Order: sequence, then C-alpha cells, then structure tokens
Amino acid sequence: MGTLTPEEFDAALHAAESEVRKNALLIAESGHIALTGAQATAALNDPDARVRLTALRAMSAANLSADAGAALLAAQAKLDDPWSKAAASAAASSNPGAQLAALLKRGDMSEQSVETARSLGAAVAEKADTAAILALAESAAPSPALAAAALSAIGQRIPAAPSDAAPTLAALRPLLSSPERALATAALPLAAAWDKTGTLQPEIAKLTTSLVSFAADAAAPASERIAAIRALLAARPASPEILPALLALVRQPQPDAFRRDLIAALAATGDAAAGRALADAFPGLPTVPRDAAFEALVSRAAWTGLLLDALDAKTFAPSLLSPTQTSRLTAHPDAPTAQRAKKLFAALGTGANPAKDDIIAKLLPAVEKPGNIAGGKALFATCAVCHKLAGEGQDFGPNLDGIGLHPVAELLMHIVDPSRAVDDEHRTWNIAMKDGTQYSALIGSENDAVVKIKMPGGVTIDLKTADIATRAKVENSLMPEGLEALGAEALRDIIAYIQSAAPKIAPPSVPAQRGPRASAAPAAGPSDSVIVPAAQLHGPFRPLDLSAVVTADTRQGLYTTADRVKNTVPLAKFGRVDANGVPFEILDASKSAGGKNILVLKGGPENSVSRTMAQRVEIPVGTAASRLHFLSGVAGWGGAYEGDGTVLTATLHFAGGATQVARLRAGQEFADYIRRVEVPGSQFAAGIVSDGKNIRTFAIPVKEPGVIEKFVLESTAGKVAPTIVAITAELGAPDTAPRPSRGPLAKSQIARAARLLRNPLQPTTRTTRTTRTTGARPGRPARCLPNRNPRTRCACCSSAQASRTISPATFSARIP
Repeated sequence: MGTLTPEEFDAALHAAESEVRKNALLIAESGHIALTGAQATAALNDPDARVRLTALRAMSAANLSADAGAALLAAQAKLDDPWSKAAASAAASSNPGAQLAALLKRGDMSEQSVETARSLGAAVAEKADTAAILALAESAAPSPALAAAALSAIGQRIPAAPSDAAPTLAALRPLLSSPERALATAALPLAAAWDKTGTLQPEIAKLTTSLVSFAADAAAPASERIAAIRALLAARPASPEILPALLALVRQPQPDAFRRDLIAALAATGDAAAGRALADAFPGLPTVPRDAAFEALVSRAAWTGLLLDALDAKTFAPSLLSPTQTSRLTAHPDAPTAQRAKKLFAALGTGANPAKDDIIAKLLPAVEKPGNIAGGKALFATCAVCHKLAGEGQDFGPNLDGIGLHPVAELLMHIVDPSRAVDDEHRTWNIAMKDGTQYSALIGSENDAVVKIKMPGGVTIDLKTADIATRAKVENSLMPEGLEALGAEALRDIIAYIQSAAPKIAPPSVPAQRGPRASAAPAAGPSDSVIVPAAQLHGPFRPLDLSAVVTADTRQGLYTTADRVKNTVPLAKFGRVDANGVPFEILDASKSAGGKNILVLKGGPENSVSRTMAQRVEIPVGTAASRLHFLSGVAGWGGAYEGDGTVLTATLHFAGGATQVARLRAGQEFADYIRRVEVPGSQFAAGIVSDGKNIRTFAIPVKEPGVIEKFVLESTAGKVAPTIVAITAELGAPDTAPRPSRGPLAKSQIARAARLLRNPLQPTTRTTRTTRTTGARPGRPARCLPNRNPRTRCACCSSAQASRTISPATFSARIP
C-alpha cells in the first residue's frame, strides 16, 4: 500500500470493474487515505452497493475534507438500508468537524438538519475538536438555527480551552450580542468557560442580565425559558447573581411542567446551594414539582441527607412522602443514607414492616373476598407508573398481562413483599457517577460507550460509560416496600382489577391452515399430556430445581457442535418468568455453579454434541401435585421421529412405591426448536426465546394421590434430542375422577362401521376432533381431502375446503 501513488489510486477508483473500485476503497480504509471531494462523490454514487458501503467505511477511517463532508452529507439523505445508514453515521461521528462545516455551508434549516447539527455538535465536544469549534463560531451568523443547535450541544459538555483561545473568543463576541436570542444563549456557556481573562465580561454581563429577566417572564415560551436557564446555570461562575435569581423561581407560582424542568436543570449543576434550596422548598411545593424535587434530592447522598434532616426536624410530616418515596429512601444506593432513613422511619412509626409473612397472613382473609374492579382500576393508576396492564401503563417493571391468573395469595405476596422474588431482568443497579450523581435503576441496554438506564415512569437516561465511577447490582426490587399501608380494601380492589384484566384463554384448538407451520402427529395411543387453559390453572405453583441435572449451556450450540452458537434455544429471560399462566424458574448459565442452564437429553445423529448428553436424570420433587408443567416441547431434529414418535419417558415415583409413566412424543408434545412449529400436544410460549425460535408448554396430569418423591426423565436416545428449560409443580390433589362415558353408539353409527369393515380399502371422509389417525399407511398422518359438506370444518387444518380422512382401522378402534 505504501507504493500506491495518488494517480494510481484515483485510476483504481474510476476503474470499469466494480471489484477494483471496491478494493481501492479497502486500501483507503486500511491506509487511512483521505478521499477528495470528487472521489467521495463518485464513490458514494457508485452503481454497486458494495462499493458505496466500502466508501463509507473508508471515509470513517480518515479525516474528511470540507468537500468530502459535503458529499457525505448529500449522500445520507438517499441511504435506504440500515448498513449504509450505520456506516454513514460512523463516518459522520468520526469526522464531525467537516460534516458540521458542510452542513452550515449548505444552509438547510429543516428540522432534520437542526437535529443533525445538534448531534454533530455533541460529537465535536466529545472529540474536544477546538478547531471545529472555532470554525463553527466563525461561520455561525449565516445559519443561526444550525449554529445554535451545535453550540447548545457543545455547551453541555464543554472541552478544555485551547492554549490560544483568543481567536475563538473573538468569533464568539458578536454571537453574544446577536439579535437571535437562541444563538446568543447557546454561545454563552462556551464563552463563559473559555474566557479566563475577562475579555468578554461586558458582553457576558449584559447577556446574563437580559436572560435572567427573560427566564422570569411567565409570558415567554416555556421551552425558550428553560434553554435560557440551562445556559445561565452553565455560566453561573461568571456572575454570583445568576443562581439566587433562578432558585427564587422554584418557589414562585409557575406551570408544573416548567417548574419540573427548572428543578431538573438545577439538579444537574450539582451545586450545594441548589440542593439546600430544593430541600428548603420541598414541603411547600405542589405535587408535580415536589416529586421532581424529590428525584433531584435523592440523586446525591449529601442532598438526601438534607431531606432527612428536614424530616427529622419535623419540618414536614412523613405522610407527605408516598410509599414509593419512602422505599426509595430506605433503599438508597448510599448504604449509610439508607440505614439512617430506616432508623428515622422506625422512630417515627412509619415505613415497611419486616414481618412480611405475618402481614400477608392477616391481610389474606379480607383480600380474598370479592373486590371493586372499578375502584381497583383507579388505584392501579399509581402502579401504572411502572407496570403495563391491558395495554396501559409504562414498560418499566414486569408486564402484568396474565398475572391475574395466579392465586390471590401469590399476588398479595408480590405486592407486600416485592423483593422476595425478583427476576434478573428487573434487579436494581446502583450507579454512582464521577460527578457525584447516583441512580437506582434498571439497565435497559449497554455498549462500550453508553449505558441506557430505565427509571420509573418510563424515563430512560443514557449514561456515558466513561462518566460512571461504580455500579453494583443489588438483590432488592425497585418496587416500593410498605404497600400494605394501603389497607386490605384497597389491596383487594387492585387485585380484583388485575384478575379482571387477565386474558380469558379458550381451550387449544388444532392449528389453522394459515397459521405457523404445523407438524403432524404420529400415529399413537391416547396422549399422556394435556394443554391446560390458563383459566383452569389453580396453583399454587412450585418450580422444581433443575440445577443439579442440567446438561448444557444456552450460550453455546446445543445439538450439532458447541461452537455453532446459533443452534441453541436463545433464552430472552432468566429467573422467575410466566409462560402461558404458569411461573417457571429459568436458570442463568452465567450464574450457575457448573455454567449450565438447560436440560438436553441424549439424542441426535452420531458425532453430535447432543449425542454425548445424559440419557436419564432424576429430579427430586418432595410434594403432592395435581400437574407437572413443562417449559419445553422442543428438540434437536424434532421432525426426525420414527414409529409412534416417543422421544422421552417421564416416570413419577410416589411415596409408598406407586409409579406413573408418561410417554412424550415428537409431533405431539415436541417440535423442532429452530422455528415456531405447531404440534397439537403443546402450545407456544411467547416472549421466552428470541431469534424466532420455538419454546412450548404442556403438562402431565398426576393420577396418583400422595407425595411425589422423584421424577425420572429418560430419552429414547434416538434421532431426536428432547430439551427441557424448566419444570413447575402445580400443587394440590390430583383429579382422579373417572371420565364420563361417551354412551352407546347409535344404530346408524354401527351400520356405518359395518359398511366400512366390509370395504376396508375404501377410506371415508368425516369431520372429527381426533388429531391422530392411522390413515392408509401406519405411522403416517392421514391426508386432508376435499370437503363435500360446506357446513363443517376439518379438525386437522380447520379449513372449510378440506376434511380429515379417517381409515377403517381408526373408525373401528372407536367401537367399544
């Protein structure tokens, strides 16, 4: 690459063969060769998409000239695929100065251009590109809206001043006096921070006086007032009068939304005077700004101490705090602060009572009575700040759709003692920032640069990884303690509403013809499993501990080889999860002692990793149960079954020696894991796995009374590798009542059977609810034939144009 001349490189970029053009750009990327404006324009408009994408990569690897930046800017508007858009964003963020200069030169004042300018300004500040800041200040006047957006973003993260700031200060001077208030406001923080010698003091003093008056003007637009306040707070070292004037606005009558944003801006300063002013004003504020002041005060341990001081001095009553706020104080991320809050609330006779089981036992008789659904819905509005139910509320805590199918006692336990069972997705993180700010939040997502945290109320905040001092996961839930203080009546009504919103699930039907791909069941006898509609679940439930028997790690390949990581069951959730109304406990391989979290039993082709798994495992139970629920129903090579399809035998061993055997079949309970494939003996469980893979639920009804000592699972070690994620016991006595008789057959039925038996080679067509039929060939599913009766639908595929073919053998098997 070192021997390639500029002429040769340019000739390669204009070669007739697209492969040559692409390779030239790959050389530019590897060698950090900057493209000229003409080269960038030609490459970004190349007819070959691969060349265009490689050009974007090359442009992100080298400094852009103004002309190349203009070419990139023009190309961005025409990009229509995610790969090119991502590459263009990378090129722009790696060269924000050139892009910003091109944007200002173009002068497009559209809303999209303003947002682009803001983004580029933030990137310039991140890179501490003082040359780009100087160029921005010098070219700001012709495009005031774009320049204001970029300067505003720079003002939020001002880099250190260059050794010679005089040219930039000279360029900022006219901006501070600009008739465009937004441009002058945006220039103020940077001017105040870089003017170490007082060169711009007259202009800064005049502008701050004007902006303080503007911020106090209730008739001015609220968004512009808040922008002025943020600029003033950034420039507060330039004038001792700025902070007192803005703090006075907190106590003055203002719209709630304005005071909320004002308090957030004051809190962002971290100034001790702001903390004292907010603590002093807290008791007298209306609800919305008071809640905002609380959030500000608990963000710093020192400020939280001021709030506790006021509470200890009885400046305000504990009743002014909601249960959620009380819980936030007693679970503060700063341990000494949390301990002080607990002692203070205990002395005041308020806060959470640690004897949770006693509380639940006392409340339960009253809570189990019928509640007022309408009243519960009104009370649930507070819960909706964090939870979504029936399409309403915030997606912060666990989604409560379907939770109402659980017993009242279990729902009451989760409300009164929310930290007793917390799934890993909703565990609290205590995060301390380098500027002293503290957060108790959930982590929504993260990468090397940014951690996105989720706060109650649906608020998300992006934290730069470089700004985080420490973070630690804690076991408690962010759901507040002390909700028993609502009283039995209110809790009863809330639970009644939650139950009323639970889905009413009808018994499962045979898959429709146009639904997800169906897998026909093999010929076999009666099924040993059932699909239990959620409405028929009674509970209580006890997840079984599979940690001693799991055989594989879902972070690796489960079936062919361990390094084929796509051949897995990609679990999207861990800990306690609900699947079709049943709670299961999903193990997390990163936390388990052996690094395994799923049970794959022996099966599959020779030399496959699943062939090396255990064929038989024993699972202790130790309780009576009415059903055993499986989060399973998938297998490696799930469509490769033979004979009657049996792939797994489940044997229940009862105290006293009795046993119960259930045979589970591919094509009946089990389907292939690779995609959603429907089978009649289990139902798909949404939200448990990702990447479009399959996971299902079914249950084995327990037929014997008494304690189940253990549960043995044994694969047939054939071509199918059955897979189990979790098992839950539904406690209670088994249903041993005999099934009602179908009654004697009618004479017409007997005559029809006789005709069929006299002509055994002529199958007939009939609509039936049976899903396993022998058809003409044993071991193969029956065919669907044209339907001659328009009033009926096929039980196999639910089509009005087809009906199940029933063979004589099947029909005769129904005769008692």
